[in-house]
This record gives sequence, C-alpha cells and structure tokens, in this order.
Amino acid sequence: MGRENTQVGRCLRIQRAEGLFHSCCVGILITAFLLVVTIASGVLAGPDLKIAVKTTVPGQPGETSERITYIQNDRRRIEEHGKSPLSMWPGKPTVFLSNPEIVGITRCDLDQTFWLNLDDREYMTMPVSKFPSKEALQARAAQQAQPAPQPTLLIETTTTDTGERKQMFGYTARHVITAQKQVPLAETGMEPQENVTDGWYVDLDAAISCDRASRGFLTFTTVTAGKIGEQLNNPVITFKNVGNPERGFALATKRLSRYTVSLPGRPAENRESVSSETQVTEISTEPPDAALFEVPKNFRKVSQIRRLPYLSYWSQALGWVEYYWYRLKRAL
Repeated sequence: MGRENTQVGRCLRIQRAEGLFHSCCVGILITAFLLVVTIASGVLAGPDLKIAVKTTVPGQPGETSERITYIQNDRRRIEEHGKSPLSMWPGKPTVFLSNPEIVGITRCDLDQTFWLNLDDREYMTMPVSKFPSKEALQARAAQQAQPAPQPTLLIETTTTDTGERKQMFGYTARHVITAQKQVPLAETGMEPQENVTDGWYVDLDAAISCDRASRGFLTFTTVTAGKIGEQLNNPVITFKNVGNPERGFALATKRLSRYTVSLPGRPAENRESVSSETQVTEISTEPPDAALFEVPKNFRKVSQIRRLPYLSYWSQALGWVEYYWYRLKRAL
C-alpha cells in the first residue's frame, strides 16, 4: 500500500510539471456529482455484447487507453489497458509505464462487484453501488435548512442535436454537441470555464439491471478554481439545462475545454485544448464465454488490488526507450 501511495504522489507531481491536464494549471479540482434519476417500468436485461473503446489524448501518445466490455444477461466484465506517467527528474520529458491488467466483473445475481489484477492474480470484492431514488433525493432536499443559500456558481448545460446522421456499426448515429459552462455568480476564487463534448450517439442499451435500482443516468460536473494562491470557498451550485440531454450510447466523442488561467501579476489568459478523444472500435453480439464472469480459482483475495505499475529500474528503462522511439518516428 505504501508503494502505491508513493507512485500516486509521483504521478501527481508529473502532471503538475508537464501540464498534462489543464486543471493542474488553474488550481484545485472539485468534482460535484449530480444524480438525475428517471423511473422506468420493468427490469433491464443486458443483451450479449462485446464493446471495445479506445481513448487518446492529443499530443500524449502514452496516454492512450483501451477498454473492452462484455455483457451477458445481468453480468458485465470490463477489461482496462492503459499506462501511467513517470518522470524521475523535474523538467524532463514524461514517459509512460504499462499499468497492470485490471478487470472489473459486476454480478447482479450476487449483488457484488469484483476487481481483479491479472498480473498479480489477486482480487477484491465490494457490494454493487446503490443510488438513491428520485423520491429519496426530493425528500433529502426538503429536509435541508431554510432558507436555501444563495447560489454562487451556475453550471449551464446546452445540448444541441445538429440534425446530422450517419451509419455506424449498423446503427443510425446522431450528431450531438453538449456544452457545459461554469459561470461564477459571486467572488469565490473560480474562473469561467466551458467543456464541450462533440459526439455521435446511438440507441444501444448496454445497461444491466443492478446498475441502478431504477433506470437513470449520472452526470459528472467538474468545477475548477482558477486563481492560483487564492483561498477556495466551497461553491453553492445551481444547474440549468437547455435542450434535451443526450442519453444515447456514445460511439465517438471529442472533448474540448475552454478555460481561463490567472497568474499573480499577469493578465488573465484564455486557453483552449482538446482533453480527450474516444472511439468505439468494435461492437459484437456474439455470446461471450461464461468463464469471463467468474473469478479464477487460483486468485488470492486481498483488501486492495494494485492498480499502478511497479517502478523497477527495468520498467523505467523500457519507458524511456519507448519515449525516444516515438520521438524518432515523429522526426522521420
């Protein structure tokens, strides 16, 4: 566990030094989770599916990750393949080491989720996450102290269907652009920010019944404090939705961020960057092997699996070789 904590610290220092994520440049990240639940009759049953997805970060080849999802009845298996950044000297280029092979298995019949490290042959288990119902959220809001505090931050989400359509994997995909703006309503040390998702979506149900007690969806809102050196006050967030939210399955997305960087003694700078691009590379309806949803008998149960690579000298050397090989290929 101590080794993993050390690795996490190194990764965070790398991200600050290299500017891999603009949020590190503009201050502290706070993640607010807005759960919006809609009631649907009946129980969802996942079809037989295999879905492969590739995610890339422009300009950062080492950050490419892949995920393969298998679904059968009310069981799901997710395989993750990715890398973690490593830099041993400040100011030097960042290299990437392969993470251990991680697998997540969700079993609705057992009400359990299993996380496996295939390299170490270890696994951990936990109950399936339960989300509150719409009625529970409304009751919780009614019990809050009155009067309600004055909002200090507006999260405005605008969804636009462009009307464009095209065939993808045998489905008719619609082109939808979702823009989410962060608008300060008071002086809280935050800066305006906009995240835009340009995507193609289809009507494909890849859910299993225990994903939610009732059918719903989860929206993630990232709130960023932008003024370096200022004390961050916890925002009171209010939400506004313009247009019908897109609830389809994403086959391809490109995420763009527009934000403001404020440094002491310098005028504010407006910046724009593509944070990630995601593309579905395969969809198959062939029945998966039932063994994929079982924990192998020779795996050892632990309280926490390892998710980061070991920082051995051999793995570091391989990371540097890969980095300079990539630079050489680009130069040629």
